[in-house]
Amino acid sequence: MCSDSQSGGLTPEHVGPNGKETGLSFAGQDLVACELGATLRSYRWVSTEVLDGFSSDQVCHDARGQTLIPWPNRIFGGRYFWNSKKYQLDISEPLKGNAIHGLTRWQPWRLASHKEDSLVYSLVLNPCAGWPFTLDASIEYSLSKTGLSVITRVKNIGSDPVPFGTGAHPYFKLGNHRIDSLLLKIPASTYYPVQEGGIPGPGKACTGSKWDFSSPSPIGSLEFDIAMSGLKRDQDGIAYVSLIDPKGDSITLWMDKKYDFIQIYSADRVLDPNRRRMSIALEPMTCAPDAFNSGIGLITLNPKEEFIGRWGISPHLADESVLR
Repeated sequence: MCSDSQSGGLTPEHVGPNGKETGLSFAGQDLVACELGATLRSYRWVSTEVLDGFSSDQVCHDARGQTLIPWPNRIFGGRYFWNSKKYQLDISEPLKGNAIHGLTRWQPWRLASHKEDSLVYSLVLNPCAGWPFTLDASIEYSLSKTGLSVITRVKNIGSDPVPFGTGAHPYFKLGNHRIDSLLLKIPASTYYPVQEGGIPGPGKACTGSKWDFSSPSPIGSLEFDIAMSGLKRDQDGIAYVSLIDPKGDSITLWMDKKYDFIQIYSADRVLDPNRRRMSIALEPMTCAPDAFNSGIGLITLNPKEEFIGRWGISPHLADESVLR
């Protein structure tokens, strides 16, 4: 899709394998989102792509840019108990036998609002196999001079309490080289060692472990597919995770208090072997993987109750003289 960068405003719609694509061009930034999954396909800062997304003629793969509702990451065996009842979800990760990344990422969302600097998508998630609940969800992408902000709103419009979690799955890159030479800063206190089927075990202290990235540290050859929590926050309750190129460029992912977990995935097993370790997924999450079973970070949404969570991206490039 071509953005109307000269107008600095709205961009035309394009229909691809992910449904209608809609773009924004605002404050030196360009964004493209897709109807299928309300997926963030592309985000450019001063003409530099900071997300490792997918092309307009591809179906989304490796969960790139998708929002994960009503749970992020995995549910072991797709099974969980809720209010003394056992439920079985469809297995969406056959190789490991799990239900993965929620139920909304392959559904067509409705473009509810299209303004100069923002897009809002909406969806009603109705009951399906293993999920007897109804949620009303919306995702807002908005651009400002400081970067991209994402607001996720989910309301329980059913008559029973609902188990709930959400997350997002952006892949970040700096340049067109492997992530091994980059630095990562994650101000987390706890990590969750991965066990059978990609499901985490009990949390352990990051301090003194190979997962201590409380100060900027080289990624090197370390393979990430791990969740962390206990994020240090500023006075406004915002946590910051940074990907840093020693040459000067960086990308900051920020998360409000609703997101106290992050999954880090170094793209070692993505579908295209040529793209392995070319980017790193930094996934804000409200709960731990398999939270429907462990209860770690799990939210209970009571009838008429609404969840509102915010996260965003602030790139910092060494040469921003081309800002429009």
